[in-house]
Amino acid sequence: MRKTRKIRLPQADQLQRVGPTGRLFGAAVLTMLTVAIVAGLFVQIKNHERAATRAAAAVAGPNTLTADGMVRVGSPDAKVVVTIVEDAQCPLCKTFQSVTGPALDALVGRNAIAIDYDLVAIRDRGTTNGYSSRAANASACVAEADLSKWSAWQRELLNQVPAEGTPGPSDQDLIAGATRAGLTATPAFAECVTSHRYSAFVAEQTRKAVAAKLTHVPTVRIGSTTVTNLTPEGLDAAVRAATT
Repeated sequence: MRKTRKIRLPQADQLQRVGPTGRLFGAAVLTMLTVAIVAGLFVQIKNHERAATRAAAAVAGPNTLTADGMVRVGSPDAKVVVTIVEDAQCPLCKTFQSVTGPALDALVGRNAIAIDYDLVAIRDRGTTNGYSSRAANASACVAEADLSKWSAWQRELLNQVPAEGTPGPSDQDLIAGATRAGLTATPAFAECVTSHRYSAFVAEQTRKAVAAKLTHVPTVRIGSTTVTNLTPEGLDAAVRAATT
């Protein structure tokens, strides 16, 4: 095996013996090595930054969402923000919205609260065609296309929770549901739904939620406090407690 030759730089006392020319040569070598090391570090940093940017873009949601990837319903300046985690394959989420949804709408209408909906999919195994993930992707597509129609879309979505172990609605069914919610189903919107454009975003939101100890849906929080009484009265009490 051929041995790699080591480059030995002149020591200070050797530079003195070789004279001005040798000292200049040694200084030039040191300068070139320094420049090469700095340039290499710069390239590595830039490559790392580009890789980080690509990774972030791959899991990014629509720019109509909040900074942490939520669908905001209500004023962006609301003093109380209620965070709700639901899943389209969740019968209890449907019950929660039918019982407590009108109270939520009333609080939003009075600017007492805003609601942040987290788009997660933890119940894909409940259907035979990955409905939770596809519905969450469609929710992101609706938010991108027309955020003002998102609340009507959510009601439409929860009105068609499929039975456990059955196929969930198809992508075309989801597009039809968005149309019933008042959204204009443009070709761009249809492509967003059928290509599952935001599937990586949904997977990342789900991963973060599970890492934060999400164990069930629906989950309701005000700040870091989990609301345990999900009746209209319990929610109203939690909101009042958050403002005192």
